Amino acid sequence: MKSGIFKKILALSLVVLMILTAVFATGCAKKDDDKGGKSGDGKLDGSAGRKEFISSIGGVSETYKGAVSTESYATAEDAAEAFVVTELIGNNTATISNVSVKKELNESEAAAIIPTEILGEGVRGIQQLEVTYSLLNGSSMKAGNGYTNVDTLDTTRKVDVYVIKYELDWKYFSPMPVTNSTITKSYYDSVFGSDRYANCTFETTTDMKISVNAGGESQNVNCTITQTIKYADGKILLSQTVTGDDSGMLGLSNSNLQAYMEEVNGSMKIYIKQGTSSSWVEGNLYQMGFSKIEDLTPFANSYLDYTYFNKTDYGFALTGENAKKYFTTAFESMAGGLNDMFDQMDIDMFAEYYVKEGALSGARTEANVKMEMTVDGYTAKLDESVKAVTTCTNYGTTVVTKPF
Repeated sequence: MKSGIFKKILALSLVVLMILTAVFATGCAKKDDDKGGKSGDGKLDGSAGRKEFISSIGGVSETYKGAVSTESYATAEDAAEAFVVTELIGNNTATISNVSVKKELNESEAAAIIPTEILGEGVRGIQQLEVTYSLLNGSSMKAGNGYTNVDTLDTTRKVDVYVIKYELDWKYFSPMPVTNSTITKSYYDSVFGSDRYANCTFETTTDMKISVNAGGESQNVNCTITQTIKYADGKILLSQTVTGDDSGMLGLSNSNLQAYMEEVNGSMKIYIKQGTSSSWVEGNLYQMGFSKIEDLTPFANSYLDYTYFNKTDYGFALTGENAKKYFTTAFESMAGGLNDMFDQMDIDMFAEYYVKEGALSGARTEANVKMEMTVDGYTAKLDESVKAVTTCTNYGTTVVTKPF
């Protein structure tokens, strides 16, 4: 067995898995036989099973009405520029070439755009401005080493921005994103930051299949990670199991565990039970693969640069070129010495995020990664697929009981 080759390729597959599970708000205990499918051109397509999933979480609905910036600005132009920088471009770089006033809104025009309940007191007027800017193409950027091809810019863009004049300063208004447009930071923060997560049940299932062939020999991993986390009254109960074939090759063989956490006198006490035969013992987050308690909150690992996502009628989605852009950036930052293998990868993926009553309440994701490479003189092939479904349910009704 060419163990060195398989070890290197499995290390690569683990990097791929980490990238995919970071974007995938992983899992749901309820499996769906039709979680996804292929489109007419053979690419992954999330439309299959979408209606059924929406029905399973009780529908989708938005409560976001827009947001007024928390920061204040000295002029209308400063506020308009801040909207572009804060709400639209994310981790990209933009050059703003012009800011001009289009009109002063009268009371009825303003009320039709900005809900009066979020304006606050002391409003002196509302203006509509037009901002012209150019966005540096992400493909022109080289992580950690400045820019290359800096003359490659996207087509100049124009956006209308609504700014609010208060007694001493200005603020901008960030509206609900339009379907098929890139979502804004304020919208993204609102659905990830719901206070409903304080009491809920978060269920995850991730199915993965990995096949490695090298020099006439093969090795396969086929496993499922299932995780349930319940939150209530400052207490957390976690259960995680890994089932399937050869999961130990990915370092997952010891991942079957339960954990109970509760706040006592201002500090978090953590108890862990590994396997079915052991007893509960006091432990720490690192034993469970987490570095801080916030890592256990719903969708914690799914928080990415908001500019990757487009608004949909069910929430938002990561698809097409944006999916590839995300994977490319994440691979460059995580792969280390394996970076030179990226060019051999064929990546097909989507991730759909579902919003119910203003909170991110589910996700359906799927990815296939294939590549052929030469390792130590041998031709090797990697075929990896990951499927994940997520639900966050029982808001306000979840009960956590100490299990020992």
